[in-house]
Amino acid sequence: MEKPTIPGYDLLEPIGRGGMATVWRARQWSLDRIVALKVMEVDAWEQPGDWQRFRAEAEIAAKWNHPGLCQIYDAGETDGITFYAMEYVAGVSLGVRLTNEGPMSEAQALTVADHVARILGAVWTKYNAVHCDIKPDNILLESSGEVRITDFGLARVSGHATMNPDANYIVGTPNYLSPEQAWGDDHLDCRTDIYALGMTLYHAVTG
Repeated sequence: MEKPTIPGYDLLEPIGRGGMATVWRARQWSLDRIVALKVMEVDAWEQPGDWQRFRAEAEIAAKWNHPGLCQIYDAGETDGITFYAMEYVAGVSLGVRLTNEGPMSEAQALTVADHVARILGAVWTKYNAVHCDIKPDNILLESSGEVRITDFGLARVSGHATMNPDANYIVGTPNYLSPEQAWGDDHLDCRTDIYALGMTLYHAVTG
């Protein structure tokens, strides 16, 4: 994997890879701190709206304030590369935890689900917003025991149309996608995230 050059940051190692971006553990020069740097290159754009979703993810995460959400520090573009820097979480995703260690006990899984539900509930109550992509890979388990939610590329405010410019193109992860989201319904609410969290809980206890 070729390491991109982002002014103001030292990219140390890749810590995650998604459909259109790579997340690096990096050092931010100006404040001498470790951050998670999410980087999307132009040649990674595969579907209509990829660039818009990436930019919207940074903007949404920067506006929403909750300790259960990863804080955004910076965003920008350089030499055809779009990036944003966010809080670095020491730990692993629930997806990695399940891959490495297998299914959780019911108590462990319910504890994680309870944390996620409280975060989603707060975001819904305060911002009337839906994450739209709850799954194990987007739930971070800190070494301290705290739980965080990340990846807001599909998030939306209830009552607002999707930012997807192609109405025939459905974005999401099939195993966790609610029926109404799969149908392309623009009028989603918190029940979409409840469904996805239920599927995540099932995955956590069964593998």
